[in-house]
Amino acid sequence: MRTAAIIQARMGSSRLPGKVLQSVAGKPVMWHIVHRLRKCREVDDVIIATSTNAIDDPLVDFARSMDAPIVRGPEDDVLTRYLMAARQFDADYIVRVTGDSPLVDPVIIDAMLAAMKKDGADICEADSQGQIVIHEGFTPMSRRALEAQEQFAGHDPAVREHVAVDLRKNVPDVKAAWITFSPDHFFEGARISVDTPADLEFMNTVYGLLGAAPGEADVADVVALLRRRPELLSINAHVRQKSADDYSHTVLFRCDGGRRMGMGHVMRCLSLAQTLRDRYSVGSRFAVRAQPDPDDAIAQTILRAHHFPCHVLDARACEALQLAEIAGRQRCDAIIYDIRTDLSPDDVARLRDKERLAVCIDDPSDRRLACDLAFYPPVPQVRSMSWTGFTGTLHVGWEWVLLNPSFSRERTPVPRGDVPRVLVSMGGADPQGMIFTVLDALARVRADFEAHVVLGHAFRETAAVDKVVERFSVPIHIHRNVEDMAGLMSGMEMAVASFGVTAYELAASCVPSILLCLTEDHALAAQAFSDAGVSVSLGLHKSVTENDLATRIERLLTDGKLRRDMSRAAEKLAPRTGVGNVAAALKSALDKAVSHGK
Repeated sequence: MRTAAIIQARMGSSRLPGKVLQSVAGKPVMWHIVHRLRKCREVDDVIIATSTNAIDDPLVDFARSMDAPIVRGPEDDVLTRYLMAARQFDADYIVRVTGDSPLVDPVIIDAMLAAMKKDGADICEADSQGQIVIHEGFTPMSRRALEAQEQFAGHDPAVREHVAVDLRKNVPDVKAAWITFSPDHFFEGARISVDTPADLEFMNTVYGLLGAAPGEADVADVVALLRRRPELLSINAHVRQKSADDYSHTVLFRCDGGRRMGMGHVMRCLSLAQTLRDRYSVGSRFAVRAQPDPDDAIAQTILRAHHFPCHVLDARACEALQLAEIAGRQRCDAIIYDIRTDLSPDDVARLRDKERLAVCIDDPSDRRLACDLAFYPPVPQVRSMSWTGFTGTLHVGWEWVLLNPSFSRERTPVPRGDVPRVLVSMGGADPQGMIFTVLDALARVRADFEAHVVLGHAFRETAAVDKVVERFSVPIHIHRNVEDMAGLMSGMEMAVASFGVTAYELAASCVPSILLCLTEDHALAAQAFSDAGVSVSLGLHKSVTENDLATRIERLLTDGKLRRDMSRAAEKLAPRTGVGNVAAALKSALDKAVSHGK
């Protein structure tokens, strides 16, 4: 009897593109899987089954490098790929293996196959004594069972995508073999597949702590480690496992960012994309316009560092035509707009089709009227807009503000220091150099304090800031490219910031703030923070002198009661839940669009 382990794999994963070739312990995920399956005594052939799409050509090169046979079939029909491989290699037994499971266990696979062959069984079930086992990513079955899936359940999209769904129900007179799992493999709550960047971090952390060579981590050792160090589960505990009946979605974010215009739009869209990926298995892509400075690719760099595909639009070409080409080729189910370009409402309407949603984030233009969903913070501008002709769903409020998911996590209160800690943040780029005005004002403050100055990814004048800071007699700490902004803010007594995403982050962290504004529009929006009692807005930064700013900072520094009142006011708002609320609303709308044809 011949047995084939067939690994289903594609490069075009929606949540982590190219995940099968991402590195774990210095080797690609797919290398781990092939390496471990080749240890199986009961397996004759280890085959990679991928699609005929050109994007999967790197998998062909990888297969050649490992001398592994490869079968190519329909991209959207995994069951057909399995049947092609099983028939080509004349397999009597098949092990369905997912291409994101670097801890497939050859010992367990051998035990299951041996039991099935001994009993002439179609499937294998396990006695785990009512416990949850850690294993995932592999399902052995007979060739008869695989063919029965095609014959009796081939009409079911879940079967065509997931192959092993409902084998007991679909296979006539199905016969099951049984094995017993060792208690060493009992563990509930661990994600050991690699679907997201957090999963990749988890797997690399586990390998690092075990000190195991690539492909040699023993599953029992992994369980023992997680029992000793349960805090490791928090690395990817927030990631939701996609179920077999979940709709698959891909969305396209249209936003811009750079050193001249700042990074606020990009960063809030990034937060939403991360939440859609981790909570709802929704894939995201980005389209950003090339910046005037050819060296300014900070937006693309950040997005790709977070494992999101990024398309760069030609600023000289038609924006609408470029978006239509990308959205069509990538089969995007929605376009999410967070832009300040001249893309027209008619363009947005044409980019919609019967199953593609149009969504806008905080858009002051008439594009919003052509959208299915619109999300806004509770700023005065929204109340003055005309919504005549809008047929979509409007969401306005603190609870719809987009912030990084880290702001929604509960944190242990940071002990207060001997002197108040003041956060200074002028955004990701600070194109107007407001940081120098704030530092000049801080130098005039007579109260004791400790300053923490955040310099964003796109800020260029770091050397000049360093020179200014050298002259201070009070402690000034410089933070560059902060990854955990929520953690940093949680230890601050007050802040001086430019209006933008940072202002909402401070409100979510219950940190009283003094706000400076780049534009009249920002100044009007910042009034909502003053009205809520969480911030003091000083309006346009150009009209604020260093002496005035120093006086305001000193007043808030020395008035503990005022700071406490502002913190309590912030606690009543709900900006920290916004990104989850927006993601949930989007997922619901995407599902409805598919089920009802929009």
